[in-house]
Amino acid sequence: YDDIAGALGDERSLAGRLRVGAVQTALAGVLPDALVALNRAHPRARVSVSVGLSAEMAEKVAARERSLTTEVQRLRVEIDQVLREEAVVQLTESDAFADIAGRAAEMRRRMREQPDT
Repeated sequence: YDDIAGALGDERSLAGRLRVGAVQTALAGVLPDALVALNRAHPRARVSVSVGLSAEMAEKVAARERSLTTEVQRLRVEIDQVLREEAVVQLTESDAFADIAGRAAEMRRRMREQPDT
C-alpha cells in the first residue's frame, strides 16, 4: 500500500469513484492507512468500501463486470444508431443523392404521363 498513490498516477488526474472490496482483517490492517494516503493524494476521488468474505467480494466483482458488459453493449447499440443516423443525413444531403432523387422524380412524372397500353 506504500506506493498506492504513485501507482494511481498524477494526483490532478485521479477523480471519480473507486469501489474497494475488503475482508474484515484488512480493515484492521493496511486498508485504513492506504485509504488515508489515497484521500490525501487524490482528494477528488470518492472511495467506498464493502466488507465481506473473499467469495462474496469475488461474486460482487463478477456481477459488476456482467452489469458493465451489458451497459457497454447497450451504449454500443446507441452509438451505432447515432452513427447510422449521421451517415443517412450525410448521404441524403449530398449532391449525388439530390441528383438521383431528381432523376427518380422525373422518371415517376414521365411514368404518370404515359398512356396505359
